Amino acid sequence: MSKQYWCEECQNFVDEHVVTEGIHDECGQEVNIEEE
Repeated sequence: MSKQYWCEECQNFVDEHVVTEGIHDECGQEVNIEEE
């Protein structure tokens, strides 16, 4: 079971280590967590 983090703001998948409590550190926007 892996998770993917989609950042709507960046239009890109981001790594788990740049996501803090559902927020993408680089842009400050919420990410969508997609379970695989």
